[in-house]
Amino acid sequence: MPYHVTEIPVGTRYGRLVTIAVPHLRPRSDGRNRAWVRVKCDCGSKPKDVVAGNLLSGITASCGCLHRERASEANTVHGHATGYQRTRLLRIWRGMRTRCNNPEAANYKHYGGKGITHCDEWDTFTPFMEWAMANGYADGLELDRIDPDKNYTPKNCRWVTKRQNIRSRDRVWSDNLDAALVAYAKTVDVNPYEVIKEAVVQYLAEHAGYPAETEET
Repeated sequence: MPYHVTEIPVGTRYGRLVTIAVPHLRPRSDGRNRAWVRVKCDCGSKPKDVVAGNLLSGITASCGCLHRERASEANTVHGHATGYQRTRLLRIWRGMRTRCNNPEAANYKHYGGKGITHCDEWDTFTPFMEWAMANGYADGLELDRIDPDKNYTPKNCRWVTKRQNIRSRDRVWSDNLDAALVAYAKTVDVNPYEVIKEAVVQYLAEHAGYPAETEET
């Protein structure tokens, strides 16, 4: 059976890569064919051929420069954020990028699937972390878009409590329920924030509409 070459128009963008030629076939070691496509990267490196399937799935999003930048950031010590803060912010940043960019993510249909994306500046972690630390980030707060129809950008984002985040989605969450959850947390010697967070995640999972913008999804 002939191998079907995926149609990718010239000029299509995937992350930092832009296609500059239509896909072509190359034989693999097992005798079968695989589709490749020539791309150029925003960093200005020499054009290269990449596997078309990896481009379409999001596995390949740069010439390799993005991986090198992330590896460098992971090895950099940032004095203005504690280790815990940096670790939590990294999870939040990854969650934001995943729900905007990965069609396989559970929340993608509510974000990337509706055209919601993040600014180019936040394609790497350090600018996001620096914005967060300068704009009200504190442990227990969540990333929220001021206008839910607009993208993740410094001007459209803020740090809010879990309950504020729910209210921004027109959710009903009473003060009595908060008080009951805090009281329960005290009886089991657990951080009240963690109890409320778990209750919110469960609540949103059981109701139609937008899921919570959790750190990982």
